[in-house]
Amino acid sequence: MALLKELTARNWTLTILLLLLATLMLVHPESPIRLVHYLDHKTLLSLAGLLMITTGMELSGFFNRMAYSWVHRARDERQLALLLILLTALLSPILTNDVALFITIPLTLSFQKLVKNDLDKIIVFQALAANAAPASPP
Repeated sequence: MALLKELTARNWTLTILLLLLATLMLVHPESPIRLVHYLDHKTLLSLAGLLMITTGMELSGFFNRMAYSWVHRARDERQLALLLILLTALLSPILTNDVALFITIPLTLSFQKLVKNDLDKIIVFQALAANAAPASPP
């Protein structure tokens, strides 16, 4: 019971989503086999692969080395923030907005150890830049 309590406390988002699923299943019963067909497995596997690559880059120290290099080249934190936001805006039309954020947000978080200010505002601006950048042609 203590293990279940710890897991729900650590993974509260998953807990809420599972409770919502259970509620929806009570309101609108559906076969679990049919639920599996609602998932887009190709997209889920692509996102899982992208997360594994990003996590591997983060664990290898690549983002930390890049952050260290950029911090020492930038004149101030404002220039660094502008660089991160522009990088997100430039990657967004080339890739997609979510992939650009998968790449640039871990990079931004690695800057947190090197700068004195909180970077939450930069992450918000990166999300805005990724969504405001012109879309790539189909």
